[in-house]
Amino acid sequence: MRNRLPIEIHITSQHHQKRKASYEEMQKQEMEQRVRMVMEYIHYIMPRIADQETINYICTEVHNWMYNPNYKPKPIKRRLTKQITSVPLRHLVWNITARFMNPKLYSGDNKAIFIKTLFPKEFADTEIDTIKNFKVDPRKSEIPIDEPEGDNFSFHYPEDYTPKQLL
Repeated sequence: MRNRLPIEIHITSQHHQKRKASYEEMQKQEMEQRVRMVMEYIHYIMPRIADQETINYICTEVHNWMYNPNYKPKPIKRRLTKQITSVPLRHLVWNITARFMNPKLYSGDNKAIFIKTLFPKEFADTEIDTIKNFKVDPRKSEIPIDEPEGDNFSFHYPEDYTPKQLL
């Protein structure tokens, strides 16, 4: 008969702290990777409709929101450089929140309120229930819907573009 080790029912304080610290470090690294991914996407997609100052402002507001689902953005102060409907901005929010760490914390209402608050001029005449239709005309827009594929949260870029995070 083999010598069997006793079954450990209780975790030691030291082992618990080690496992917890390891998990928290993995979560932190995952969050940083997703933030980088989302910022790179905004840097790539937004120049078609916004100037540099506005893009930087949007990135700051999105960054704050990624770390706090209840964050209330401050409205952009400048006009977008291209006259657009609300559809591309709805697509933008759908695309980025699909890559957030805990997407379930970002309900349709949460996303709609964020985007309406951030872009008050573009959504002045649009109700929250309308904004919540994020995937309207998914391909017919300056910002098309970009669906993650399975566990791969990477954005889809043209073949001739390499995101900075991959360099």
